[in-house]
Amino acid sequence: MEMSNETNRLIEEEKEVIKKRLLFALILFVSATIFLTACTNPEPEKEHNTMEGFVAKVDGRVVLVVSGFKGNIKEMTEEEIIAKAYQSAYFTFNEEIINVKLGDQVKVWYEAIDTSLPASGSGTKIELIDK
Repeated sequence: MEMSNETNRLIEEEKEVIKKRLLFALILFVSATIFLTACTNPEPEKEHNTMEGFVAKVDGRVVLVVSGFKGNIKEMTEEEIIAKAYQSAYFTFNEEIINVKLGDQVKVWYEAIDTSLPASGSGTKIELIDK
């Protein structure tokens, strides 16, 4: 009988150890899930790395885009356009740009841009805006 009580006590202690280990594993799993979810970005493209404006120049793989501009782009020089625009940037793309022309309204996605005037950066995508 004494052996049976000792066996039952050991079994109960082992159950408690197993419960603690399962609770620890559950807490670890939930914490890892929360951490990994918080570190992922569900957005396919970064919207903050975009610029919208009008095409002021297209030269092969390079496009000059200006925003906050008042006037007729087709009647001004490149320097005049840059001087009158609120924001201007040259974007260089990996391929020749053939789907946009002078005066088109566009949205440009880019990876990095410098802060010169006009700015310049590496464009990753250019899209016409229908407005």
